[in-house]
Amino acid sequence: MSEKAKPRRQGRIFPRGKRGVLWIAWYADAREHRESTRSTDHRVAERKLRDKLTAKDRGETFVPGSGRITLGDLLEALHDHHETQGTKSWRRFEQCSRHLIDHFGSDSRAAKIAYPALEKYVKTRRSEGAAPASIRLELSVLAQAFKIARKRGTLAAEPIFPTVPVSNVRTEHFTAAELGALLECLPRPVQAVVRFGAATGWRLMECLTLRWSAVDFTANTIRLEPGQTKNGRGRVFPFSRLPALAGLLEEQRQERWRVERERGIDVGHVFHREGRPIRNLDDAWKAGCRKAGLTNRRFHDLRRYAAMRLVRAGVARSEAMGLLGHETESMFIRYALNDVPALERAVEKLAALDVLRDD
Repeated sequence: MSEKAKPRRQGRIFPRGKRGVLWIAWYADAREHRESTRSTDHRVAERKLRDKLTAKDRGETFVPGSGRITLGDLLEALHDHHETQGTKSWRRFEQCSRHLIDHFGSDSRAAKIAYPALEKYVKTRRSEGAAPASIRLELSVLAQAFKIARKRGTLAAEPIFPTVPVSNVRTEHFTAAELGALLECLPRPVQAVVRFGAATGWRLMECLTLRWSAVDFTANTIRLEPGQTKNGRGRVFPFSRLPALAGLLEEQRQERWRVERERGIDVGHVFHREGRPIRNLDDAWKAGCRKAGLTNRRFHDLRRYAAMRLVRAGVARSEAMGLLGHETESMFIRYALNDVPALERAVEKLAALDVLRDD
């Protein structure tokens, strides 16, 4: 570099307009970028210019107009993304969005939602009595909205989010006697769903949305195609060697034929109320548990009941995971390894070795 050559300036501050509002300019991507500070205070301008240069050093890309992006814009873009993806759980995301808007405001600038503001959000939601799992889900929705904005090129950066510890591992499970008592207190259509859930360990919506096209009485299998399960993987459950399940499916087939014959309608769902698909079990489930004297029980607890039965039967873990649709061993262990009878048998085997006998 010659003595007369000067290095390119990193940035500058200059006034514009009659009011003398200060602007900042900095160089990135081989060109100059300019932005108003909306202030006549040089300290404000210097701080904003310093922030821009620091972001440049971190490798962040300058996005024109990003300072005008609001929380409402972020959530609207996220909604469009989930509509494109066909997400089934968008209703839950909308509930989270309402809490975020109630706290921050739809018109709040995305750039203002930084770590301190997010910490304050967590504190406020806790004071309102929100469960840690709900708060964490709400933050994850907002984090995803920021990620979508970055992918679309409307934001250059996203904030760091606070961690919300959650301990929501359920330990409730059914005994055979409790399940029998519950079944006696349920109406016949709901009883069939519960019997199926206890036999297969499948999730509630996998049971309720099961159609006859997925049941093959020739091959004696029930098949869920990819996309019909929570993890997006297909699943097959053979039922010929399980008389209770085979008998239940035959009962449901006879019920289907009866309804089709008497009402002249096509019954596509395996579980139904006089031909109408069962949308949810909430009222019947709560009433049945109340009559049976069971508290704090959910349909999902049948999944643990099925996992424990598989463990007691000596089924290999990989095979049990395939039947229930567990993706990881850690999740299967959470469901299956609180089986006291199985642990008692393990201790009996230990005692048989007499390893504690003094020599």
